[in-house]
Amino acid sequence: MFLQLVAGGHLLLFVTRQTRWFFQKPYPTKALFWAIVITQIFAACACYFGWLVPRILLWMICEVWIYNIAWMFVLNIIRILIEKAQAKK
Repeated sequence: MFLQLVAGGHLLLFVTRQTRWFFQKPYPTKALFWAIVITQIFAACACYFGWLVPRILLWMICEVWIYNIAWMFVLNIIRILIEKAQAKK
């Protein structure tokens, strides 16, 4: 649960910061990008080694990441569709 909250929340920042796809320009600032990367590495290590949270296996960590990345695309599609519908009004 901890990793899901950390990864999902931080990856959502990439989706909501612009009006196009999250992987297109303009890219996030270096400070934002590296803050998220370092936090994600720490969260994954905390889960793998059991620092302050129950230990989980590496395949579970990968599963959480795959789940979150898949939802990044879904949420980006939904956001784009909503923004197009609002622009037509």
